[in-house]
Amino acid sequence: KSEIRDALCGLYIEGGEAEIKKSKILNVKTGVYIRDGELELKKTEVKSYDFSLFIDGFEEIELKEGKNSFLPYAGYAIYNNTSFEIDAERNYFGTSDIDSVEKLIYHYPDDSTKGFVDYIPLWIPDSEDVRVSGIQSGNSESVQKIISIPVIQFKGLNLLIKGYSDIKLDVYRITGEKVFSDKINNKKGFFKCRIKKLPAGIYFVNLKSDGKHIKRKIILLK
Repeated sequence: KSEIRDALCGLYIEGGEAEIKKSKILNVKTGVYIRDGELELKKTEVKSYDFSLFIDGFEEIELKEGKNSFLPYAGYAIYNNTSFEIDAERNYFGTSDIDSVEKLIYHYPDDSTKGFVDYIPLWIPDSEDVRVSGIQSGNSESVQKIISIPVIQFKGLNLLIKGYSDIKLDVYRITGEKVFSDKINNKKGFFKCRIKKLPAGIYFVNLKSDGKHIKRKIILLK
């Protein structure tokens, strides 16, 4: 438990083990830079100008359920410069808007040679006033397309699956609460997954298959 301020780099890790808990790293160019070794980061606030967390290599990294606050003034909250997947669920990035958070994460969608950073569901501090905006209204047959697929509609989720894959499907509210989970085994082509009736609102769908991830924001209409 400590506080670091006004430095080029708050913490540089190259080998060994680092456990950072309930600390503050403030007004630095790079908050935490890990090149090798092990890192566990919990309940720590990082305010940075370039990178809150820069991952250049590691033996083990523990961010899941961390309840960390990565708050870059500019640049990135998490920059994954490795080919490995990073599990960063339940951390805070200064907003509850998932599109804004995605812009703060450098990973597979930005460069296909980099690993995916899994940051959904978010952790929202009790002090954060979460507002859901942009909910649309319509009749029960309305659907909202996300890119091309998937599409969520009043009673089900439609997926177009290319090739034979096992897919893990999770649906979350904007608050991070999981409202549905299912596994789709060895399906090919159009598949309709029936889920329980959900109220109108914004949801996030997380699909995992063969080490790859797809995340989409969905507006469910009623």
